[in-house]
Amino acid sequence: MKNYLVFLFLIILIAPIVYSQVSDLDPVRLENILNRREFYPTEILQVQPRLYNQNSDLVLDTAQVIFLDPEGKEVIKEVIQTNERVSYEFSQFALPGKWIVKTYTAGRLYDIDEIFVLENTLVDANFKDGLIFIRNMGNMDYSEDIRIDVFGEKDTVIIKKTFLKPGQAIEIDLSEDLDNGVYDLVVTHDGVQREFNDVAVGNIVLGEINYYAIAAILIVLIVAAYLIFTKKERVVRRNVFSKQYFDRLEKKPESTVPYVFRKKEEKPKIDLRRLGYGWRRKTEEVKPRSLQHKESLKSKYK
Repeated sequence: MKNYLVFLFLIILIAPIVYSQVSDLDPVRLENILNRREFYPTEILQVQPRLYNQNSDLVLDTAQVIFLDPEGKEVIKEVIQTNERVSYEFSQFALPGKWIVKTYTAGRLYDIDEIFVLENTLVDANFKDGLIFIRNMGNMDYSEDIRIDVFGEKDTVIIKKTFLKPGQAIEIDLSEDLDNGVYDLVVTHDGVQREFNDVAVGNIVLGEINYYAIAAILIVLIVAAYLIFTKKERVVRRNVFSKQYFDRLEKKPESTVPYVFRKKEEKPKIDLRRLGYGWRRKTEEVKPRSLQHKESLKSKYK
């Protein structure tokens, strides 16, 4: 009985000590480490959840990270290990205002942080084919006027009112305000100036190659060359069979004249009428061939 009481007494003394040691290892605090709290569009946010116990030692556990935009929409939701980093790149048109970073652990610990995306006003201006393209590249609405200073035969100023959502663009047709010609332009928006020199408005084209015109000229030249060449060839063919051409060939040595152009030797013609064949005049006496032979023998042996 005494031993039992002693054992029970020891347990009562040791239990608080053991419990305090074990509880010191349990996580008690979750903290988000951010690379900073203010961002411009296209910059990167990095979040590293850290979990600590009562001794301020790091503890590993799973954590869920959620990013919310100013409208309360989830833009990212990931489950990671504590002490790992989560990165998020803000888009060019990220909503300006307050964003929320929430982190939860399985032990119901959490941490909530606020970050801010700053307003960015950025307008891009370009010129092509008589049109000025204005695009809102910022993350907020743009409603400022666009000023266009025109320098040419007659200087003038064009003011265009605009209202552009982020990413939206408009086209300004200069031919509606200017006559056909070549001008120098200065486009001003938000105090930023953009110059465009020697721009063509209307049907005038500068600095560009008209491939269709070049192709048409080449076709005309090819057809003309073909007609000239074939005409010369036809003239040569006619001259080959002309008397003048053969006369020039006769003056050349026989060895230098092409075989096809050499004159053929003329064979003696046989008068068939003298041999008793063919047609004779009625006044002539037609004798048989045998009689002609007898008469020739008689005259030979006289």
